[in-house]
Amino acid sequence: MKKFLMFAMLAAASGGSAPSRYMTRWRTTWMSLFALIAVSGAADAQWSYKTTQDGQYKLGRNGPNLSAEVRTIIVTFRVPEEWRVSACTDERMDCIFSAGSSPSGLSLAFSIYQDSRNLSLPHQYRSHLEGIHAHNDPKVRMSPEVPFRLSDGRRLTPHRYFSDYWGQRLVLLIPEGDYTCEFEFTAKRSLSVLRASHNAIQQILDSYKCTHKKPSNQTMQPTAGRRAASLSMTKPHSFQPKLGSGSGG
Repeated sequence: MKKFLMFAMLAAASGGSAPSRYMTRWRTTWMSLFALIAVSGAADAQWSYKTTQDGQYKLGRNGPNLSAEVRTIIVTFRVPEEWRVSACTDERMDCIFSAGSSPSGLSLAFSIYQDSRNLSLPHQYRSHLEGIHAHNDPKVRMSPEVPFRLSDGRRLTPHRYFSDYWGQRLVLLIPEGDYTCEFEFTAKRSLSVLRASHNAIQQILDSYKCTHKKPSNQTMQPTAGRRAASLSMTKPHSFQPKLGSGSGG
């Protein structure tokens, strides 16, 4: 008992024993480390992934954050949290991801395809128009619009495809090595609404990031050389939009 009282008095005089202070620091350090590991693990656990049946695309989602991986690249971007997101692994569609707020609001369709012809961007936009003419509406016209900027410093000019039948669709092609990423935006089939959505589209593109994988990590199957074959879904431009009023010029 005397020894205990003496130890207590010494501890009080010295502001607490050294072992006690070290034990408190040790506990604090490990608690902080465990908390950091738990937060990191929870963030990773929120991502869910699915691979298309042909093994060519690995699609991921973490709330409004989306990712698409092919043989040589991984693309990520973010859509507004309130948007409904669909993926080609969940339902049959003409793109990899589709997302939007409502049938009458801004929406997007995202695709990745490989073109063995290595066409320049102007030729790719022209080829896109030719595909629409061949499969959907020969009256569709094409017009360049105000450029968008990407986080890597690139400024790319989107092209608008429009007709009374086709409505108003804004397409942005982003070259990434052997692949091209395609965003198609629509908004109420109205030119004024589509142009008024420029800032909202820019915010989505601000989150766009493409990582080019090292050769040692390119383990996925090579994708087909044609866009229609690479998606392994319905042919591009095969969906039938409802008729709308006015094409706008």
